[in-house]
Amino acid sequence: GTTIGDETIEIVYFPKDNEKHYLDILLSHNDEEVVHLNGDYISGNEEPELNGEISLNRFLLGITHIFTKDAGMSLKGYVNSEVKAVGRLSELRTDGFIQFDSVYLNAPIFGTDLRFSNKNVNIKNNKISFNNFDIYAKGDSPFNLNGTVDLSKLTNPTFNLRMNASNYELINAPRTKTSMLYGKMFIDFRAFIAGALNNIKVSGNATLLGKSNITYVM
Repeated sequence: GTTIGDETIEIVYFPKDNEKHYLDILLSHNDEEVVHLNGDYISGNEEPELNGEISLNRFLLGITHIFTKDAGMSLKGYVNSEVKAVGRLSELRTDGFIQFDSVYLNAPIFGTDLRFSNKNVNIKNNKISFNNFDIYAKGDSPFNLNGTVDLSKLTNPTFNLRMNASNYELINAPRTKTSMLYGKMFIDFRAFIAGALNNIKVSGNATLLGKSNITYVM
């Protein structure tokens, strides 16, 4: 019951020599190209192989509102990406980058908005690398993310992440009829995430700073 937009998919396929197949898929949103996937699929070996690329061109995150509207949150902005995938399907190697373009997470019910850094997040040999990736809330002090997420096993990725924030103004919001949280909240935060998803370990600490004055509405 919610309109996403006008979506168009164009598919081109033709077989090549030596059991290769070429595929080109183009997805457009409201007449603007947003996703392009193309490459060769090799089916003759013991295990199929792939040699292709996928690119996102200002992929609109606003379409996610159909999933988040009931939670009182919304995403704005775009994602750009170029990723190359090569190898057997069970040992696929991916390289490329992801870039957030003017991305905001709005959560007025929780009294906060988050703004993501525009810097590239690189992918090399299936590892997503965060290098001083900043997430801003209300103030000028960022939430800083460093480390990697290894996607070699998609069903069980491995994390090695460090997160830090000092004097982080997470919330600065007036009271409204729909507010769950209002006031001001400042925190210091340190955390580590390590291990595979099925055996992940999280450690750290968060300190609520004394200049905070926050109300939670039940």
